[in-house]
Amino acid sequence: MKTKIFLMMAILAMTFSSCMNDYGYYSADEYKLSLGNVEKTSGSDYRVALDNGSFLYPSVGHSTGRWFDDGQRIIINYTILGDKSANDAKKEYYVRVNDAEKVLTKKVIPIYESMEDSIGNNPIVVRDAWIGDKYLNFELNFYGDYKTHMINLVKPEVAEDENNGTIRLELRHNSYSDVHRYRYYAIVSFDLTSLQVDGSDEVKFVVTSKDYNDEEKSFDGVYKYGDNRAESKTTGIIGGKEHFSTDDTPTGKYQ
Repeated sequence: MKTKIFLMMAILAMTFSSCMNDYGYYSADEYKLSLGNVEKTSGSDYRVALDNGSFLYPSVGHSTGRWFDDGQRIIINYTILGDKSANDAKKEYYVRVNDAEKVLTKKVIPIYESMEDSIGNNPIVVRDAWIGDKYLNFELNFYGDYKTHMINLVKPEVAEDENNGTIRLELRHNSYSDVHRYRYYAIVSFDLTSLQVDGSDEVKFVVTSKDYNDEEKSFDGVYKYGDNRAESKTTGIIGGKEHFSTDDTPTGKYQ
């Protein structure tokens, strides 16, 4: 029930901080949710590198760096206390950490006919998808009970459309025959660096998935890697920026 706990922390953060003083320009009763990577500085001290190029420096809060490995991807609930530095090239903030959870991070994997059964092709609902830095992020729903599900982004043997150079990818879900008892919620980030092509600074791709009505869903995207942390775009589905569910749904087990 991590999602319930996480959302409750967000509500509590807003409630208890409403009586605090504001720190300069920023309001202490506001919170943000963002994805980023932990960068250890020393001991249990760390900063968080957000996908948009900003950096968060935890000053107060319950989460310390000892819970995270260097490079760990997290979703962080935070309140900005003030600027550490702010200019057009680099934005750094002191923050209060209200909550933080690890995010499953995987690579795009090649798929072959012999792997079809193990990868699976069960339905999954894509609530949102967006690119941040080198990651393609998914906000997902799936149905299950007690089993651990597997989620992958795969690249078929023949993945490139020769007409326009677009890479075809598939979002795959293996439910391991779990029963549809609960609706679960997941956030997964996929590292796109394996798609980079020599002599180019971007690659076009299309992702397909299958929903519970047995309908194929697809959306296009452009992964820009010539400019680090470029805000690449995805089209054809909800959002395209950081967007997280407020539904009170349990978080399932997935890998």
